[in-house]
Amino acid sequence: MTTGGQSQLVRGGFALALVVLVLIGWGAYQQGTENIAAARWVAHTYDVQRQLALTFSTVQDIAIGARGYIITGKDEFLEPFHNGQAKIPEQVQALRQLTATIPEQQPRIDFLESLIARRIEFSQENITLRQMKGPEAAQAAVSGGEGERLMDQIRKVIGDMEATEATLLKQRTEHLRASNLRMLGVFIATLVLLAGLLLATHFLVRRDAAARDREHQLAQKAREYAENIVDTVRESLLVLDADLRVLSANRSFYQTFQVSPKETEAVLLYELGNGQWNISALRSLLEEVLPKNSRVSDFEVEHDFPAIGRRTMLLTARKTFRVGNNTQSILLAIEDITERKHAEEALRRSEKWLSTTLGSIGDAVIATDQNGSVTFLNAVAQELTGWTQEEAQGKSLDLVFDIINQETRQPVENPVKKVFRAGKVVGLADHTVLISKDRREFDIEDSAAPIVTSEGERIGVVLVFRDVTERRQIEEERDRFFNLSRDMICIAGFDGYFKRLNPAWEKTLGFTPGELLSAPYLSFVHPDDQEATSAEAAKLATGLETISFENRYRCKDGSYKWILWSCTPSVGHQLIYAVARDNTERKRAEEVLRESEMRSRLILDTAHDAFVTMNSEGLIMEWNPQAAATFGSAREEVLGRPLGETIVPARYREAHLQGLEHFLAFGEHAILNKRIEMFALHRDGHEIPVELTISAIPLGTSYIFCAFLHDITERKRAE
Repeated sequence: MTTGGQSQLVRGGFALALVVLVLIGWGAYQQGTENIAAARWVAHTYDVQRQLALTFSTVQDIAIGARGYIITGKDEFLEPFHNGQAKIPEQVQALRQLTATIPEQQPRIDFLESLIARRIEFSQENITLRQMKGPEAAQAAVSGGEGERLMDQIRKVIGDMEATEATLLKQRTEHLRASNLRMLGVFIATLVLLAGLLLATHFLVRRDAAARDREHQLAQKAREYAENIVDTVRESLLVLDADLRVLSANRSFYQTFQVSPKETEAVLLYELGNGQWNISALRSLLEEVLPKNSRVSDFEVEHDFPAIGRRTMLLTARKTFRVGNNTQSILLAIEDITERKHAEEALRRSEKWLSTTLGSIGDAVIATDQNGSVTFLNAVAQELTGWTQEEAQGKSLDLVFDIINQETRQPVENPVKKVFRAGKVVGLADHTVLISKDRREFDIEDSAAPIVTSEGERIGVVLVFRDVTERRQIEEERDRFFNLSRDMICIAGFDGYFKRLNPAWEKTLGFTPGELLSAPYLSFVHPDDQEATSAEAAKLATGLETISFENRYRCKDGSYKWILWSCTPSVGHQLIYAVARDNTERKRAEEVLRESEMRSRLILDTAHDAFVTMNSEGLIMEWNPQAAATFGSAREEVLGRPLGETIVPARYREAHLQGLEHFLAFGEHAILNKRIEMFALHRDGHEIPVELTISAIPLGTSYIFCAFLHDITERKRAE
């Protein structure tokens, strides 16, 4: 071949090599970019999982704090409640931002946010109820199950989100690993191609000095280009000779381990960095494992490095041969997987936490695969079904979860089939009974939800249920009280209609429950009382209670009865719980009493004797006109004043106070209910002889003392 032909061939080979290297370089750059993006997505997924766990932990703190306060009444339990309430908006917003690129998660976050808000509102209502009406009322509200239902929904939403993130994590981790392998393949392919090109160039250069020089330049450029490509690889790379001395290293190695080329190249591997690479596991890989294998992949080493601390490295080693001089070298790829190991450990802790949580919650939990075979039972489920995890594993749900209708005793449809048919969360029918392995029976409530992958594939069902036997018994007792109570008990809506009435309503008013439920309750109220009744209902709608309120209700015979009300609203449920009593007879008695009091007042006001009353504290409570005439002080002047300072002469006051104390202590006194003579004090200071009669009237835990005093001045003069 002529020199021109050789030159043309060399130029053609160089051009081809350059094109190939450019393509490989571009591919390496693209692959490196893809690696970085994949690693970031993996880390991002771990962030979402941690944020989900943190949010659920905060919701639990809120529920536990509220529950602790309701049970104990201690304010320190409100601290986690208020702290959690303050954290929730920020945590939900963080979740929303972290999942912004996952459309299916956004509706879940909206739903989760509303559930958490309702759970906080429910807890606040119960705390207020505890503060206003005491622990029994608050615990009764809690036992209604609203809080548990909300927590179930919150767990369900978070579980769905975690399932989606777990699927994404698996996909992204696999993508990252595949990308790393492709990157390593590009590097190896580059080295092989370079070796081939160098060999071909060397062959041509031997035939032509000028061509050799050009080939040398081309090889040098190719080497530099290849080194640039190698420097873009994220993994640390070392090329070692047969004696394990460093031939070269890429930029990632120098940056990761904080060393320079001068202190690295031509140095024995074990002597690098003051012996920091003298690792027994690495020696085993290079001196024992690699000589027997041309390639060793994913060899994990954990070591404390002086400059960067404790790290976990994944080593891949490969023996290579230089064709020209038949020398052996070792390509050692070092991937720092410390953060990945930390993330895996965090995931393991999260899974352990989830397992522990499911094992410790009060509800029973059963999970199945898509065929309805049991895959998991928590401790409560094992207790209720009588099956252990080992016994139930792989068994059909029909066998482990044997449920029947309480009234018909017929089997209830398998929840797994019901969920797959409906494609959504479903609940059991009322009056469902679980028959355990040892034939015990439990009244239960449950809900079942599909387990769905991010692609929408249904891979199983999770079933959450609880033993409500005791609650059902309490409800039955409550209903018996409701139905047997002589008081008129009802539940009314903010819409102005009764929702439930006990039999006392029909006995009192004569209307059937159907008649009372079908019309607005205001239509039964006396026209003169409707405005006040509407105002009281509006007050209840704001959350304020009614302690005592009276109005008149129409009876079926057209008459009206006075009804005395005590009401408690539930704003969240738009309901009013009320106890009413027929107050007609009491109203009549009060009217008779008022007439009697008026007659008594008329008698006392026209009596010729002074009439004075005193309470247990010695204060004047009543003072008739004759008392004002006798002692010179008007009624308004003496009411509430001490009797001893008003009409008792100074020489008798000590005896007066001692006598009052003696009576209050022992219930007796020598002068009670007897007619005696003594002196009383006029306003102007002179003493008046009076004839006195005192009686004591018990009033609860105290007394009212009544005295009739007759001025006997004229009689004394006559005597």
